[in-house]
Amino acid sequence: MQPLLLKSLAILLFLFIGLIYAFPGELQTAAHGVKTQRSGAAIYASSCTSCHGADGSGNTRRGKRKGAKDLRKSRISTARGISIITNGKGKMPAFESTLSAQEISRVNTFVRGLRTN
Repeated sequence: MQPLLLKSLAILLFLFIGLIYAFPGELQTAAHGVKTQRSGAAIYASSCTSCHGADGSGNTRRGKRKGAKDLRKSRISTARGISIITNGKGKMPAFESTLSAQEISRVNTFVRGLRTN
């Protein structure tokens, strides 16, 4: 019975490896899907706070030097915010090549939540 078990395991391993090579795009999509699960707050913390500050005020050394906007006072539309994050504006870099559309949307939603009345 042991040789039959070894043959079965060998066949399963062979099939598994075959599936990996047959559908590599599916594995890349799954890996990309994990990356895009970062929250807007996490993206903001890693990509925006050096200029805009944790509170969105822009009151950081780098933010003052670059003229970062106070996001708490921003009243731009959702579409305009997404456009600025995607394409950049002035001294703010574009994030189109480093963030997915879903990540840009999530960080834009987070930024809108920083607004004060």
